Amino acid sequence: MQPGYRHWPQPRRFACAMNGFGVERERWHEHEEFRRRVLAEFTKIPEYLKQDFLREVDLDGV
Repeated sequence: MQPGYRHWPQPRRFACAMNGFGVERERWHEHEEFRRRVLAEFTKIPEYLKQDFLREVDLDGV
């Protein structure tokens, strides 16, 4: 058992997107600041994958 997980032996991590722009999620590209932030995060993905901060998810295994 890993330290810190005594009461939660098999933690799972989930992500939930936050939309505080008052624009429907499907129309993110039409809002200037929303589009800027999405694209800024998108450019970080390759480095996060390389550093193992993110991993691809095998949806068949979920």
